[in-house]
Amino acid sequence: MEKRNVSDHQIIQNVFVSVVMPVHNEIEFIGHSLKAVLAQNYPSQRMEVIVADGMSTDGTREIVQSFSSRHTNLHLIDNPAKIAAAGLNAAIMKSHGEIIIRVDGHTEIAVDYVSRCVANLQRTGADNVGGRMAAVGTGAFSKALALAICSKFGAGSARFRYSDKEEWVDTVYLGAWRRELFVSIGLFDEELVRNQDDEFNYRILEHGGKILLSPDIRSKYVTRDNCRSLWWQYYQYGYWKVRVLQKHYRQTRLRHVVPFSFVFALLGLGAFSVFSVYGQMLLILIAGGYLLANLCSSFWIATRYGWRQFPLLPVVFGILHLSYGLGFLKGLTKFAKRWKDRAGKVPKLNATTSDSIVLDWLHREYAERKSKLADWEILTAKIPHATIIMAVHNEASYISRTLRSVIEQEYPRDRLEIIVADGLSTDRTREIVRSFQTNNPNINLVDNPGRIVATGLNAAIRQAKGEIIIRVDGHCEIAPDYVWHCVQQLQQNDADAVGGPTETIGESFLAQVIAIAMSTFFGVGDSAFRTVKNRKMLVDTVAFPAYKRETIEKAGLFDEELVRDQDDEYNYRLRRLGGKILLSPDIRSRYYSRSSLNALFHQYFQYGYWKVRVLQKHTRYMRLRQFVPSAFLVALLGSVVLSFLVPFGQKLLALVIGGYLLSNLTSSVWNAKRHGWGYLLLLPITYATLHLSYGFGFLLGLIKFANRVRDKKGMVPTI
Repeated sequence: MEKRNVSDHQIIQNVFVSVVMPVHNEIEFIGHSLKAVLAQNYPSQRMEVIVADGMSTDGTREIVQSFSSRHTNLHLIDNPAKIAAAGLNAAIMKSHGEIIIRVDGHTEIAVDYVSRCVANLQRTGADNVGGRMAAVGTGAFSKALALAICSKFGAGSARFRYSDKEEWVDTVYLGAWRRELFVSIGLFDEELVRNQDDEFNYRILEHGGKILLSPDIRSKYVTRDNCRSLWWQYYQYGYWKVRVLQKHYRQTRLRHVVPFSFVFALLGLGAFSVFSVYGQMLLILIAGGYLLANLCSSFWIATRYGWRQFPLLPVVFGILHLSYGLGFLKGLTKFAKRWKDRAGKVPKLNATTSDSIVLDWLHREYAERKSKLADWEILTAKIPHATIIMAVHNEASYISRTLRSVIEQEYPRDRLEIIVADGLSTDRTREIVRSFQTNNPNINLVDNPGRIVATGLNAAIRQAKGEIIIRVDGHCEIAPDYVWHCVQQLQQNDADAVGGPTETIGESFLAQVIAIAMSTFFGVGDSAFRTVKNRKMLVDTVAFPAYKRETIEKAGLFDEELVRDQDDEYNYRLRRLGGKILLSPDIRSRYYSRSSLNALFHQYFQYGYWKVRVLQKHTRYMRLRQFVPSAFLVALLGSVVLSFLVPFGQKLLALVIGGYLLSNLTSSVWNAKRHGWGYLLLLPITYATLHLSYGFGFLLGLIKFANRVRDKKGMVPTI
């Protein structure tokens, strides 16, 4: 993370801060928490503290009132709804700060916490900043719990629980935000009893925001001190996580579903073991595997932090996982009918406030944003030089149509160059490109002896002169305003890469079937650029993207180790550096699908094979869609083997095949109804080709690259 040469004092001067605290029955900890907040090294005249109390009955209110009698900047308000989201919203609505910082009643913040939050918000341009949650305990149980929730076995990939480096993340503990963020995207979702912070952070990400984890922002969280309260806490986390993921399904991570999967397997095999000895064997295998992992993790933690907590650690891990898993299962049952219901109870923060500081800020922000609305003036004042790069190999059947769509762009020719990197084609591709050069001197042909897409793109980028670099493939056609909208979206939005939805089409009947399959959720999962048509949104990858030159200079060129999936790897690398990828419906293109099942099988086999290397390099960007085909294939092959060994194997095989066929046929019928019943016979075969080829490729990749799990290096040249 690049740091500017500016002191924290310079950054935070004149910034008014509101600390908001939702509390309920926190008599044991509220005193310590308030002392830490009021002892900040931040100027007290530039800070207010608002405590939203959920009608506490244990003496919490009296303690807060005693503090407020001595500190005029501390205010107590009521939170009759008694949940954190409503308390946070009530406090924010009463606040006057340009920056809002959350502190919980179970937390003690460092003396420079507020200063660090403000400094990091201003220095990095992040939309939310937070630090590592240092969990501490007061007794034997709570100390064991503190160690457990700060471990990967206990918390999965939640970086704020154990990371000590500054990095962009999907969520942080507590949080600090600029006031305008709430004006823009709304307040906390009052439907949620728990996980309201996760939901808000996901909303930030989906609106193009960035969340920073900084080790400079330090706090202590006092953990629960008994099994019952811990069970209820994590049961609620699992229960309400279902609702959060229903609203933001693209933010699903493996850590969210692993406890549920384990509990579901235990319950299912427990029931099955009553009827079958094989069920008993599988139950022992699952339970034994978990106990082994639990004990290994407990042992490793004990060797680092002391053996005193070792007897309690396995118990704590078990409570964490089982309570969360059962809560998640209950949530799936309770909210089963709400998967398409993404609405919540999200109040809006009124942009009008009596505080002169906020009014001054809003006036400046309005003037700045108003200037950005003059699209034509922005684009005509200085039209950027754009370069279209194309990596092709033996594309004689399609290259003419692609080049024709490129040279017919509604973009000034003197500001557009086209570079075709040919992988030493043996058909007529090179001759066709040269024929276009005759009347289009802005087309350049370069050699790509590496013959793969990554080396071709890199060769073209090295020759490019444009401020904007746009990738186009030889199997596609772009709309006449493609370049114009790419440039426009890059300039208007704080995005590092932009692209649009791709319409997949086929020329032959079979190619049309393949095109339909590649444009459906059952065919390609939640790949937004193939399935989302009319919505602007931030995504994990796009087809045929446009980049600013400085973005490529920062991220490097494409990874020449990869024969396929080099675009996914590049986009993941971009996001790891804090970049954002925007899908805009204005940026339109058409992609010609393969015309035979053999070509489709080879294409998706390579996608699956090389995807393994991509995920080894970028493990944090795994998505469920990337594992489903290989998981299905493993289940299929495993049940085939079992069917020869045990009678139950035949039933399991029938279950796996039957489940897949049911899903396949359901999707085929649905899409045949939409596109024409003539496609129905070939759609199931095409779906199977997509899934099996990708799955086989992924499995072979797992075997081939098994010894490279920690090898995140590639062949990434610099520009």
